[in-house]
Amino acid sequence: MPIRASSAQPGEQRTLAFWQIIETARGARHCVGWRVETGHAHLSPALVAFDPAALRGTSVTGQHHQLRGEPGLNMDAAATPGQWCEASGADVRMVPRADLVIPARRDS
Repeated sequence: MPIRASSAQPGEQRTLAFWQIIETARGARHCVGWRVETGHAHLSPALVAFDPAALRGTSVTGQHHQLRGEPGLNMDAAATPGQWCEASGADVRMVPRADLVIPARRDS
C-alpha cells in the first residue's frame, strides 16, 4: 500500500484506532494508526504537543490526532512506518505508552 500525502487544514481532527506512537532517530514523534474517518492507515506529521491523559496530539501542521482506545496493531497501519522509513531513510522505534509525554523541542 503506497503512502499518500493528504491535505489537512490547521485544527482538523483525525481519529486513530489501533494506534502507536513512533519516534525517529532525531527525536520527532508521530502518531500512526487506522484513521477512523477514512478507513485507511495514517501517519501524522511530527507532534509538537501530546496530552497523554486525553490521548490527543497536535502536529506541526496544526492537525489534532485523537487516539481511540488502547495502543493496537492493524496490519495496514503497522506497515505504514516501514514504508515511510524506506521512502525517507528514517529510522524509528515504537514509544512505550509510559513514555508518551512529548519532550520539549530542541533548537538545532
